[in-house]
Amino acid sequence: MSTASEPRPVPYEFQPGVDYTLLKLNGRLNSNTVKNFDRDLSSYLDTHPGNVVIDCECLEEISYHWIRSLMILVRRLDTEKNKLVIFGIRDYILQFLCDQGVSQALPVRDSLSTAILTFKSLQKVQLDVQFVNPFLTATMNVLKIQAFTNVKAGAIRCKARDDKFLGDISGVIGMSSDGFSGSVAISFPSQTFLKIISRMLGEEFNAVNNDIIDGAAEITSMIFGQAKLELNQKGYGIKTTLPSVTSVAKDSAQSDIAGPRIVVPFETDVGSFFVEICLVA
Repeated sequence: MSTASEPRPVPYEFQPGVDYTLLKLNGRLNSNTVKNFDRDLSSYLDTHPGNVVIDCECLEEISYHWIRSLMILVRRLDTEKNKLVIFGIRDYILQFLCDQGVSQALPVRDSLSTAILTFKSLQKVQLDVQFVNPFLTATMNVLKIQAFTNVKAGAIRCKARDDKFLGDISGVIGMSSDGFSGSVAISFPSQTFLKIISRMLGEEFNAVNNDIIDGAAEITSMIFGQAKLELNQKGYGIKTTLPSVTSVAKDSAQSDIAGPRIVVPFETDVGSFFVEICLVA
């Protein structure tokens, strides 16, 4: 009894990203498909210029004709001041690239996140809307779910390196990646913190003590965790450190990092608090 053969994979796919194109190579690539690829690639790049990431996770074999096309792509990108990286490549295919003398022109990364981070490192990560907004969204989500508190973000402003924390109790968490480092702080005036932690724990607190102060670190960790997830889906490759807490208002914020920093005020029905983000590429 015969069985239907599995359909052959599409040899290549173009998927536009935020500031790059993901090119997926699939199956066994030979000279029969390279002419269509050359045509489609040229047409695609005419309307989608930018960096290119090649996904080789489903690539089983590649011919010399395809390597020649990829080298033409590298030269075109160089002319346009753009870059190309690949990831997910199998060891025997990588060895084939080395044997052909083209491995240096086709740099390999270990994942899509680190591949994208190559471009972000070249362009320098900035405290722009794309980077900051996930923290604002996460702050509103965490306070609403964990403390039954609706919050509203105010106007973002820059903060000098030696400015002090705006609150009395601050949770601070460091972040790093292969291309940048920084920190995030959630800073509460005492009365705001007491109201929010009371809602979180379901018990009324009238004074800050050691039993509840770690709540600032817990809130910071939850906010950072949500924001990190979204940012890493965009390729930032962020790692974290354990959150810490300071209860002394005179302590300076993130004084060991010399990068730009911003502060975002948030308003609630129990008072204001502040999110501070510092970044250095």
